[in-house]
Amino acid sequence: MSARVLLLYGCLLAGTTRVRAAELDVDVAANPDFIYSTSDVVQAVLDDKLRFGAGWALLGDTRGTRHGARALGGVDFNGVDIAAIVSWAPAQEGRGWLAAELEMDDEIAIDDRVALTLHAESAARRADLATSAGGVITAGQLHAAALATLVADGRWRVGALGAASLYDVDLARRGVRQSDAGVLVSIAGRPERWAFGVRGGRRFGDSLLVELGLTGVAFADGTGAACVPRVSVRAHPLRWLTMELTGELLVLATTSLVGGLAVEVTP
Repeated sequence: MSARVLLLYGCLLAGTTRVRAAELDVDVAANPDFIYSTSDVVQAVLDDKLRFGAGWALLGDTRGTRHGARALGGVDFNGVDIAAIVSWAPAQEGRGWLAAELEMDDEIAIDDRVALTLHAESAARRADLATSAGGVITAGQLHAAALATLVADGRWRVGALGAASLYDVDLARRGVRQSDAGVLVSIAGRPERWAFGVRGGRRFGDSLLVELGLTGVAFADGTGAACVPRVSVRAHPLRWLTMELTGELLVLATTSLVGGLAVEVTP
């Protein structure tokens, strides 16, 4: 009897819910000194109320690359999207990482023309980092960030962001290589101590969003602080394809451009 009940429940569930094809998400951030990339395959079930997936991470530079695995899950709770991500890489040349992240997204309608979108994230990470002296250290990071954006008439948008990170070692004293810190990086290709910024943009039609921003960042690796201009172009050229190109200009002792590409394929 129990097997028949389970079979009946499965038939009812399949008949009353919609299951989409799996979604592919790819993110790449790079400059001439490093590359950090993630690729995830995500499946939504129960009318998109529940998501789960797995993926792969790559971190490297011109001297070589390291690879890790990712697992993620998400739930739509009364319109609030909550996602958890775990990433792990075994020691490769003595260096690996472990990270757990939690993200939340929500949209609040203020009136018929204006809405407020909210994004918040927190993370706990540990990573083995190579130093300029040729050694390896293990660094722990607690990270939190939030972005609030006002959207008017579905076109105009202005937002503010803030981020902060705590570390259990002094990255500046230990001479950490930039190319090794990818797991700990959120802004401009270097591990930040704190950051505050503003963004503004406009949507053109249904398929193009252009956004400009300026962020003040204090870095934790001894390179000081900087104002980082940012440009983002998000396009939706096909029903099943979304692409976003970003660029952040970092001016310190030298000038470097950190480029980003995000691709989302939703059949």
